[in-house]
Amino acid sequence: MSAQPITIFHGSLAEALVLRGRLEANGVAALLCDENTKIIDPFITGADALSVDLQVSSEAASEAGRILRDRERVPGEESAQQAELRKLADRIRWASLVTIGAPVAIHLFLFRFVPLSRRLGWRPEGHVFTLGAVAYSLVVILLALALWVPAVGGWSTGSAG
Repeated sequence: MSAQPITIFHGSLAEALVLRGRLEANGVAALLCDENTKIIDPFITGADALSVDLQVSSEAASEAGRILRDRERVPGEESAQQAELRKLADRIRWASLVTIGAPVAIHLFLFRFVPLSRRLGWRPEGHVFTLGAVAYSLVVILLALALWVPAVGGWSTGSAG
């Protein structure tokens, strides 16, 4: 009785080919389901046309999992924290565009973006735009204060006596 195949990866054909090469280089036989069909006519296989399954035998599954977990990070690949920092930078930029979101942009920048960026020692693409968005948010807040304070009669809240 032969071992049952187990799917260890589901994703793009390109990434599956790289992972299969890595497994085979380490002595683990791997199979890409519908590889030729996906290359020739990917849409014949249904709704998940651009994804493939990478399978190994059930006996080799734990070894394959170890090999894929231990794989080195590709130079252009983002870590989860770097992806979080990039998304945070996008939120800051969008919040600054909406005038009422300016305080949110400042808060996100000071209390989440800066500490995470320092801890990682990394800045996402478009960092200059994030800094510009924060500067814009500060200007919006200062202008709002400059217009609001004279309208309410100054800073004092007590009665003049």
